[in-house]
Formats: sequence, structure tokens, C-alpha cells
Amino acid sequence: MRAFVPTPRRLMVFASLCGVALCTGPAWATTAAKATSSARSEIEHTPVDYVWVLICAALVFLMQAGFMCIEAGKSRAKNSINVAIKNKADFVVAVVFYWIFGFAVMFGVSEHGFFGTSDWMVGVSDDPWLPVFFVFQAMFAGTAATIDSGAIAGRMRFSRYLVLSAVISALIYPVFGHWAWGSLYHGEAAAGWLEDLGFHDFAGSTVVHSVGGWVALAALCIVGPRIDKYNPDGTRNHIQESNLLLVVLGVSLMFFGWFGFNGGSAFAASPIIGRIVMTTLISGVFGGLTCTAACWLLSKNRRPEATFVSNGILGGLVAITAGCDVVPVYGAALIGAGAGIVCYFGRHFVERTLRQDDVVGAVAVHGFCGAFGTLALSPFVPGRDWLSQLQIQAIAVMVCFAWTFTTALAALWLLRRLAGDLRVTAAEERIGLNVVEHGATSSLLDLAMSMQRAMGVSEYTDDLKVEVERGTEVGDLSECYNNLIDALQSAAERMRRANQKLSSLNQENRLLLDNVEQGLITINRDGTLSPARSAPIDRWFGVPAEGATLWSYLTGNTPELAEWFELAWDFVISDLLPMEMALDQLPSHLQYDGRQFTFEYTPIVVGDELVKILLIITDRTDELERRRLENAQREIISVFEQINTDRAGFIQFFDDAGKLVELIKDNLIPTRDMLLAIHTLKGNCGFFGVHSVMQVCHDVEGRAKDAGEVVPSDSLAIVEVWRAFCEKIASFIDAPDQLEVSEADYETLRGAILDRLPYLDLAQLIDSWKKEPTRNSLLRMAKQAKSLAIRLDKGDIEVYVESNGMRLPSDRWGRFWSSLIHVVNNAIDHGLETPDERAAAAKLPYGQIWLKTFMDGNECVIVVADDGRGIDWDKLAQKARETGLPHETRDDLIAAMFSTGVSTRSEATMTSGRGVGMAAVHHVVESMGGRIEIDSRPGRGTEVQFRIPRQ
Repeated sequence: MRAFVPTPRRLMVFASLCGVALCTGPAWATTAAKATSSARSEIEHTPVDYVWVLICAALVFLMQAGFMCIEAGKSRAKNSINVAIKNKADFVVAVVFYWIFGFAVMFGVSEHGFFGTSDWMVGVSDDPWLPVFFVFQAMFAGTAATIDSGAIAGRMRFSRYLVLSAVISALIYPVFGHWAWGSLYHGEAAAGWLEDLGFHDFAGSTVVHSVGGWVALAALCIVGPRIDKYNPDGTRNHIQESNLLLVVLGVSLMFFGWFGFNGGSAFAASPIIGRIVMTTLISGVFGGLTCTAACWLLSKNRRPEATFVSNGILGGLVAITAGCDVVPVYGAALIGAGAGIVCYFGRHFVERTLRQDDVVGAVAVHGFCGAFGTLALSPFVPGRDWLSQLQIQAIAVMVCFAWTFTTALAALWLLRRLAGDLRVTAAEERIGLNVVEHGATSSLLDLAMSMQRAMGVSEYTDDLKVEVERGTEVGDLSECYNNLIDALQSAAERMRRANQKLSSLNQENRLLLDNVEQGLITINRDGTLSPARSAPIDRWFGVPAEGATLWSYLTGNTPELAEWFELAWDFVISDLLPMEMALDQLPSHLQYDGRQFTFEYTPIVVGDELVKILLIITDRTDELERRRLENAQREIISVFEQINTDRAGFIQFFDDAGKLVELIKDNLIPTRDMLLAIHTLKGNCGFFGVHSVMQVCHDVEGRAKDAGEVVPSDSLAIVEVWRAFCEKIASFIDAPDQLEVSEADYETLRGAILDRLPYLDLAQLIDSWKKEPTRNSLLRMAKQAKSLAIRLDKGDIEVYVESNGMRLPSDRWGRFWSSLIHVVNNAIDHGLETPDERAAAAKLPYGQIWLKTFMDGNECVIVVADDGRGIDWDKLAQKARETGLPHETRDDLIAAMFSTGVSTRSEATMTSGRGVGMAAVHHVVESMGGRIEIDSRPGRGTEVQFRIPRQ
């Protein structure tokens, strides 16, 4: 299942569906008693009420200063002036458009409960309560329009932001406000449809705060995170707040203003305001307490961060705003505590799951906590069933999200289509909106600009210095900067004198570099070549172009090698690996213009920093040719010895190998059979000391494993090296055929003659001499087994041979003897332990191998046994599982052991590890109509029997 990615389009679709479903679906709802808002509209106001509400309006207006402090303190200093101006500008725009459009839409006589249609651009009428009511409600509209400012601080263009504020105050906030509070002025004639359901939101947890929070979420989806917030791998960076003291001051102003926000919503100086103010206080402090505790206990740093302490208080205040008139004090404590938890986890949800960069946490504080508080008041509404009230509250919360988020998203999309980008450019964002949008500068900014200018000069002069403002922190920084310029000027002079000395040293070094035989050149961190190099470099590869990289200079028309160089160089300079390991990733050999070169890399480190790499290039062409000739000579001597000691066996090998080469040459067989043939040819050549062919086969196997097939050029390489080998030994094997008759054969024939056997039986006995004695093949394998054991550090082993006088036709059994080599190799490589391991296991100090042949009825039985560690069935089961093979029973594991690609080795060697050898044996035995039986005991050894019909 794919994870849900909360893109703006998906959120918009989700919000639209919520709105349609919830607006058309609540058929179960019945018209409830008029909400508290309707009751408030019927109050007979006294002069004290007028004074109380206007004082509360002033307190709500003071919250604008709180918003400004919080947003300026949490944003970067380079955007603080922009944030402050936006807080004043959006209030101005909000009040203007609320007076022209918003108030009428929100509190005019209702059109079917959806929007108002009267009281446009209200003035001072015969009703003295109207201007008081408008002033108080205008403060609420300004609050709703301000919430999104801090969320998108530092990114949105000022002009586009003002348009968004106008849309909020003229359309988004008034429409939903009418649904929830429409009757506050005209009474039942203006009641909204949510009021008729019985929705309760006394002072606007949802109507004001969630509306602002959902607009902020829509703006975040459209505008996107700040440049440095998220890394390419998805991890988050903490962007330091500019002034946390200002944030704390802002929270204090907001807390103070909230008493007017909630208390004034009673619209009367009645006894209930005491309850309202107390529940507001209790919820706010409990929100701060639980959010602080959550941060203290659950955050990565385990400390109370100022951001969460402040946001927890605000979250508690937002949550209680909906029910401060009905909730008891203990309920206020519970709601505040819950809001603190919602605030903590909501902030992480926005940043980690939605991946939105909310600078002040507005979505969590106003959106999530507002929705939570609206739902949490349900058990405390007097005269209501709490479950039914909860359903009504949930409808309103989801309708608010659907209407607000969808409308804001659509408005922003349309604004972007009509007016262009909503977001400033990356360069403008880095400079800061103080300068870009308002031309506001400061001493600190002047200092930063001077420092930026100093980074691009080659000579430090006095005109780079700045004026010092004495007695200020910025002045102290400016003085330090001027002192730095003085120090750089002195350092530049010292460097000039040092360069003069260095120039003379360079002349001496040039003489040295021109008279060495190795190629010496240094490579910069970016991979470019330094000018200094020894004379052989130019002689071998030509003069490098200025600024050429190592890989472009040395690789010529070999893009694969160039890519290898470039990728490995990234490891060297990235510090991801230890230096020695990183240098090992670079190519160590190069074939260029018919010559062979080797590379050695030496890091040049100053302090703890890698500065350059010294590359030492050595021409190994003559040395490698001499070594090749020596190896070829040793191979011919070894083959000559094999022919002299076991001519019949070598001839058999030669014929079988020739057949395998023919199969490989035609390249018409399936890839699996091709790999079996190559692996068998490699094993046989290694058995008889034909290392030139064995090495080529091993290299081809490695390339085939990576590519998934044997390419024609590799097949041709095997054919060519075999042909060259055949030409060298042709004179050694061109001799007349001979029959090998042992003393036992002679005694058998003599006894048959004395027993007067029929001539036909005597003829059959003599004809059997044309078949190869199995003893020859077993002795040959025994000799190679001893040699292999020494090479693999298994010590001097004992090999016991029992042929029981068997002879078998080479034309039928040649392929079997060739493939049996793999079984003997595995017995030594995988089975036998080292002498130290055998001593620890209380075994004989030398390993033992048994090679046997005998007849069992009409079956020829060939046995390979050892007294080693036995088969590691668990590891074999793991390998079978990884390759998708059955692995439940012992028969499954035996079948897996003889399958292509299954090997218990982690890496391939010249002896084993490809998972091909045992598959080749199984393939041959199966083609001869035989079967394989295995008896393996942990710590005791393994016996493999091959049972093949004689005919």
C-alpha cells in the first residue's frame, strides 16, 4: 500500500468532499434550541455594557501587538521588519474590507442561513449598539486575518499577502461566521444553518482561530518551505529564532488581550464574565504546563524549549475560547491540558508528516487546538446530550476546514495565475524581505554587505572597512571586522615575501621533477591537475590542458574508466570512508597507448584537512611482459611434467577441454550451460596447471555474473587463449597411442589363460584394457588435492585411493571425471579445517580424503569423502532462501546445493564461490542417468556417492 502524501491538490479534494458530505448529509439532525449566540443578541444593553465591550475591543486590538512580537521574534532578523509591517497592514486591509463587505455578509439578515444580505458599510445609526458591536467584531476579523502572517513569514510577496488578507476578511471569515454567529445582531432573522443545528462556539475557537489556521495551512501548501528548512534527503534543519525574548513578551500580550477576547464576547458586563475570565486563565496555564512537560520528556534534547512553552499557553487559550461560558473550572483544566498535547504533536505532524514549514506553529495552535477545543466542550453544554452535541460540533469543525482550506487554496491559485509568483525569488529570500520589500536596512546589514564584498576581492584595502557605532553590539562587531581587515593586510604582505622564497624553491623542484623516472603529479580537491609535474607525465600522456581533471586527462576515449575515476574521487573528498579505504576505490592500473601503468596515491594533509593527492605513476610494461613470459614458461614446464607422469590423464583432460572450448566457441547453448562449461573448463585447467586459460575463464565468469550473460567477445577470449596453449604443447602430445597394462591386469590375464577361459571371454578381457583405469583418475585427483590443500592453508593431508581395478570408457566417462574435480575442491575448501581448527576439535592434525570406485550390481559407484566439518545446513538453507529455492527439508537443501548460483561463500575465489561447480557435476550425472547420495555429519565429515549405470 502506498503512503498518503498530503499534497495541496489532495488536501483540497479531501476538504471539498468533507464539505459536500457534511453539508448534505446530516439528515439525522433536528433543529435545537437557539444557541448562546441567539441569546446574546437579545440582551438589553446598559451603559456599563457599552464601556465593557469597548474596553474588551481595545484588549483584542492589543493582541495585534502580541502577534507582531511573536512573529518577529520567531522569524529571522532579516524578515522582522517585514513581519511587523504585515501585522499592521493586514489589520488595516481587514478592517476596510470587513466594513465594506464582511460585516454585512456575516451579520446581515440571512439568506437561507448561508450569508447575510443587509448592513453594507454600516454607519452610526439610530441603534447606538451597532458601532460598539462593529468595532468589537472588526477586532475579531483583524485577528483571523493576522494568523497566517507568521506561518508564511519570510517567503510571500507583500502585495500578494494583502490580497489574501482582503479575501479572508471579505469572504472566508464572514461566510463561516454567518453560519455560526449570524444571529448575534439581528437575532433569529439572521441565524446561520450551523446555529440552527445547535453549534456552540462562544468566542471563536473555530470561527476565528481555526479559520485563520486553515488559511495558513493552504498558504503553506502553495508557497512551500523556507530554502534551508529541508535537506535533499528529507531531514529537517532547525532555523534559529531571532529573538525569543520578544516571543515571550508577545505571548504575555496575547494572554492579557485574551481576557477581552473571551470576556467581551458576552456583550454585557454581567456576572458570567467572571466565569469566562477564570476558565480562560486556567486553560491557558494548563496548556502551557502540558506542552512544556511533553517537550521536556519527549523532545530530542529533553529540555523545555521556549517555542513549545509559548505555543502551549496559546493552544490552551485557543481551545477554551469555544466553551469558556459553559465549561466548569476542572473542564477548563482538562481542555487546556489536552490542547497542550495537541499543540506539541500537531507541530511535529505539520513539519514531519505534512512537511510544511510553519514558522510560528500557527496551524497547530490555531487550527488543531481550535478544532480540539470546539469538540471538547460537548460534555459541558447544559441541557444537551453530549454525544449529539459532539456530532454537531464535529460537523462544524469539518465544514470549517472544507470551506476555509478549499476557498483559500482556490484564491491563492487564482492569484498566482493572475498576478504571478506568490513567493519571492531564492535570491530575495536569502537577502531578506526587510530590504527587498521595504528597503529597510541596519548597521548589522551594512556590516554583512561589507563582509560579503570583502569575500570577492583579491587585495584588502582600507575602503573595505566600515564605520564603527560606539557603545553597541554591532559597533563591537564592526571594530572586530576592521581589525580583521588590518590583519589580512599584514598577512598579505607576509605572503608576498613568502612567495618570493617559494619561487626560488620551485626552480630547484623543477630540476628534480625533470630528472625522475616516475610520473609525479598532484591533484586538487576538485579533481583538477596542479601545474607541477615530472617530465615523464608529458612524455607518456601529453601536456594536460589548463583546468583538466584527472579523469578527463588520463582516460581518453574510455568513458567507463572516467566515470569510475570521478565516482571514486567523490569518496576521497567526502570523508565518508577512512582515507586509506577511499583511496583504494580509485583505479590502480591503466592501459594506455599499448603500455601498462600502475597508480599509487598519497594524501597531502595540512592539519586535519585533505589539501591534495600526490599521484605516482609507474610504467610497468617491461616488467609485466617479463612476468608474463616467466609464467608462460612455468606453465609449459608444469604441463610437460604432467604429460610425463600421467600422459593418459592429460590426454583425457586435453580432449575434454577441447570439447568444452568448442561449446563455448559456438555460443549457441543457454547461458546456464555456457557458465557450467566455463566453470568446468576453469576447474580442469587449474587441476592440470594451465593457469593462463584458468585466469581468463575466471575473469569471464566475473563479468558474466555482473552482466547476466556471456558476451561473444569473452567467448572469443577463451577460444584464443586455449588455441595459443594448444600451439605450445602440440609437439608434446603428438605420440602414438599406447595401452597401459598394470601388473594386476597381467596376472588377471595369465589366470584366465591357465583356467582355459573361452576365446571370446579372453578377447573381452583384453578389450577392456582400452578403457582407462579409474585408479589413474583417482591418483591424479589425489595429487592435485594435496597441492590445493597446501595452497589453502589446510596443511599436508592424507588422500586414500581405492579403485578396485575398475576401468571405464573415457568417451562416456570423460565429462564425469572433469566435473568431479569440483567435488574434490569443495571437500578441501569447504570441508577440511585448518590444522589449528582440527586441534581445537580434538581431531587428527592432518585432514583425510577418501577417493573410491567399485561396482554395486550394475551401478558404478564413485565416492568422495572427507573427515572435515560437515555441511553447514543452516547456512545452506539461508542461501537457498535468498535465491528463492525450496529449503524446508533435507532433500530441498541437497537440491539447492547442486543448483546454479548457490554457494555458502560470501565472495568468489579461483577455487570456489560462484555456485556453478556443483551444478555442473549434477548436470553431468543426470545426463548419464545417475544419482547422487550425500551423508554429512556435523564435525565428522561428508561422504558423496555418485551412482551411475555401467552402460
